Amino acid sequence: MTRLLIALFLFLGVLVWSAPAAELAPGPGHTLHGKIVHVDATHHAFLLHTVSGKNVVVKVTPKTKIRVDGQPATFADLAAGQKARVRGHKAPNHELFIAKRVGAKN
Repeated sequence: MTRLLIALFLFLGVLVWSAPAAELAPGPGHTLHGKIVHVDATHHAFLLHTVSGKNVVVKVTPKTKIRVDGQPATFADLAAGQKARVRGHKAPNHELFIAKRVGAKN
C-alpha cells in the first residue's frame, strides 16, 4: 500500500510540477484534516491522507505559514505520521492543494 501511495504521489508530481504557474491561481479557501503519509522535500510537497479517506498532494510555498505542536516551524519539520490541518486552495486542475497554513502535531 505504501509503495502504491508513493508511486501515485510521484506520478501526480510529474503532472503537477510541469504545470504553468498560471494554473496555480488562487481559488476559494478550504481546510483539510488528515495524516501526512509522505513528504517530498525536492518539491516542497507532502501527501495527506484526509479523514474522508482521500489522498491529496499538498504544495508548500515560501509564503506558507507552518506550525508543529503549536510552535513556528519550517517545511523540514513536517514528517510522515503527523496529524495535520491544512488551510489553502485547490489548483484549478484539482490535482494539487496549495497550502496557506499548515498545522501539524506529532
